[in-house]
Amino acid sequence: MPSKYAWQFPDGEVIPHEDEFAIFTKLRASDDFVNRISRDELYRGEWYRNEYNSEIERIIEDPGYLLDQFGVRYISGSKWNSKYRLPDGRVVGLRDLELWFVDEAYPFEDWLRYNQFSSWFFEDVVDNEIDYLIEENDPESLGYYGIERIPLTSSPSKRASSGGKTKGKTAGKPASKSTRTKAKPKTTKPKAKSKGARR
Repeated sequence: MPSKYAWQFPDGEVIPHEDEFAIFTKLRASDDFVNRISRDELYRGEWYRNEYNSEIERIIEDPGYLLDQFGVRYISGSKWNSKYRLPDGRVVGLRDLELWFVDEAYPFEDWLRYNQFSSWFFEDVVDNEIDYLIEENDPESLGYYGIERIPLTSSPSKRASSGGKTKGKTAGKPASKSTRTKAKPKTTKPKAKSKGARR
């Protein structure tokens, strides 16, 4: 059955909404689209922040790594009542050590800068967002990225027959684009601990 709708992208290209492979390829290659998701993850993201918090936990559990990479010395105490000497000489407990990491030694912005575009995790976030857009075909969601859903007035191009993305397991979109929540990463890869702030 012929497609009734098409997606018009910011550069003017029009693709029938049923041509999932062409849409996926178009969005995956769009720097504007990928950068928009990156900014969202930086300011409101959940999954990347979970990964970051998990990495901080791993670092704190390894006193040798603390010393080698950050100049923090483990002094004494049990796991939940430990004392650490920071490079500036202050002696702090576990909670203040975590705050020092977040605020000074290892801020989220620095971590994200070095990890986002080259990591499978960020690629998963992008892929899941594309899957969500294709599945929902929702004008508000598309408009968030400058894409317009338009009625087709001419015969659509043939749908890609091989290599197309056939997913469809993403969560529903929140009512407001300002509180978008990305779909969860695929279960074939390890998930981050659920600790970061939700959007």
